[in-house]
Amino acid sequence: MGPPAPRERQPPPEPRVRQAPPPPRRATAQPPPLPRERQPPPQPRDRMPPPPPKSSHTSA
Repeated sequence: MGPPAPRERQPPPEPRVRQAPPPPRRATAQPPPLPRERQPPPQPRDRMPPPPPKSSHTSA
């Protein structure tokens, strides 16, 4: 009848700590940094030679 006491010593709350790690996974699923890398596409607009002609008209 003495073994029943050790059973209460078992830390059943441990599984609760394992549930905490799952939440952080949601933060990694957020791809907010991806949109920032999409900003480079605007560079091609600067390559367009339409702005130079406007300056030429003023020089004419």
